[in-house]
Parts: sequence; structure tokens; C-alpha cells
Amino acid sequence: MLSADLTVPGRVVVRADPCFADVEDKMQLRLTYAGPIYSEQSETGKRLNQKHVLRKHFHRQLKRLWAIHPILKNTKRFNMDRGDYDIIDDLSKRFSLNNFNFVPLVIGDRNAPSCSVHVLMLRKEAPGQIIKSGDIDRRLTIIFDALMIPPVGQLQADLEPEQDEKPFYCLLESDSLITQIAVDTDTLLEAVDNAWDDNTFRLLVTIELSPPFLHTPQF
Repeated sequence: MLSADLTVPGRVVVRADPCFADVEDKMQLRLTYAGPIYSEQSETGKRLNQKHVLRKHFHRQLKRLWAIHPILKNTKRFNMDRGDYDIIDDLSKRFSLNNFNFVPLVIGDRNAPSCSVHVLMLRKEAPGQIIKSGDIDRRLTIIFDALMIPPVGQLQADLEPEQDEKPFYCLLESDSLITQIAVDTDTLLEAVDNAWDDNTFRLLVTIELSPPFLHTPQF
């Protein structure tokens, strides 16, 4: 569902789920990226590689979040049936794909938190024209694909995780877990790595999660 948010000039709410109301004590985090984002019109190989480049970039930030956040960093738990276990270890074994072991922050169990995502895209063009710009839509698809565990067949079989990607952190098990999306665009006023073209962007991705923030492991 696409509709204008009249409370914020220039904002378009792409999808909103009215079943999820605002609640107190939300977890908020911000992911950033500066560099090229190729449209879906690019050749397939370059597009898949671009998704993984963004995925790796977000991984480093989410890994840092798990290490410092007061809720997430306490990953050790105890269960009467299972005894001691570690949430990260549990998730990485549960979400293995090819050579990767993924650790998503939001997963699709019955206790999944509501998840809203706001994307601020700074680009070469003047602000506005979000609705008319199919090119922006294609790039947004790449961004959201990079936030989640790749579906089977979309992760290149020959890819190997680097040493600091064991396990590999991501935001979502699936993009179907996003309950609200908003997108703002504005003009990029500074070159990124000396690049100043239609493929260069600077992103600020703001995520808000409502409790509960950690899953119940499968036994």
C-alpha cells in the first residue's frame, strides 16, 4: 500500500500494518552505507554481488550492535530441559545456508517484534519524485534484500565467509517481517569516495523494534 504521509513533507509510507501500534521501550538502531547501488537493470551478476556487498557492510554494524547492546550482548541462557545454551550459536545453526551461518535479529516466530524501517537516501538528483522514479524502487529492493537472509538460490555457491563473518549477522530472517516502511530522498551534497554519479548514494537506515527483542530457541 502506497500513501503520502502528510505529517512529514516529502515522505511516502510504502506499507503500514495498523495492527502494530506504537509502544514504549522500543529498540532503535541505525545502519549506514555510502557507495554505489546499482539498479535492477544492471546485469544479474553485478546485482547479486551488490546485494552481498551491502549485506557484508550491514553485518559489521550488526555484529557491533550484538556486542554492545545491553540486551543483545547477554546471549547466554539457561533452560530446564536443555541447560546452558547460547542464542547466537542457536541461531547460527538454525539459519545455515551454503557456507554461511546467519544470525538474524528479527525472526518469524510467534514472539517476533514489530519492525519498522525508515530509509533516508541521499542521491545526486534533487529531492522528490519518489513515486515516478522506478529506478529508486529497484535500488530499494536491493537494500531490503541485503537486510535479510538471502533466499535459497540467491547466495552464490562459491562465496565463502571471511573470518569475521563466522557467524554472519543480518537484520531479518525475511522481509515479510517488516511491518512498516518509509522512504525519504534528498540531495547528496558531498561526493562519496570521489564518486559523483547516478549510482552513488549515502544511506541512513533507521530500524525500530518493539519487544520482545530476543527469540525463544527451538528445542
